[in-house]
Amino acid sequence: MNWNNRLRPTNWREIVGNHELVTAIQSWEESGHYPPALLFTGSNGTGKTSAAHAIGNAALDGKTHSLNLLVTNASDDRGIDYIRHQLKQFAKLSSVDAKRKVVILDEACGLTPASQDALRGIMEQYVDRVLFILTANYPDKIRPAIKSRCRHFIFTRVSPEDGETHLKRLTESCGAPIEWEPYYSEVVSKHNGDLRAAVNW
Repeated sequence: MNWNNRLRPTNWREIVGNHELVTAIQSWEESGHYPPALLFTGSNGTGKTSAAHAIGNAALDGKTHSLNLLVTNASDDRGIDYIRHQLKQFAKLSSVDAKRKVVILDEACGLTPASQDALRGIMEQYVDRVLFILTANYPDKIRPAIKSRCRHFIFTRVSPEDGETHLKRLTESCGAPIEWEPYYSEVVSKHNGDLRAAVNW
């Protein structure tokens, strides 16, 4: 497992930056009430996918096996047949030992218009039992009918201070030398707040 995967947040406490979202996740987790759908937009390396997985883990109370959680890269599985058959089949079956199911559609801006229309119908039909989380680098490619059903959060690059907090987990989780820690804020700054690039560097 590479270092970025090891550092992927499993709860809201491990998410850095994007403070509005962190506050919202804490509220959802405490109340048990989640929005019917979420849309995360922003450039690469801002934590959209990591946040989606952290929310999925919380919403499913850790029961993130394949019967409750479907994760797909929408730009790869972009055909309408995938949406109408595999995704719909997943949504229609009941969850196992969880209150809901979670679908994470990464890079949803890669879905064709026809696929997005089919997705909208599935989101409407299973709104009471499935939490849909969409990520997108290009929000203008998401159709308005999809956007209107989602609570939208715009992800931004993290500050050097927030990024330093994230990179300090390298020592405990990845065995990085503690002597690196004084330089972490510089590394984050060097990569303009792109945490994925900073960890890779």
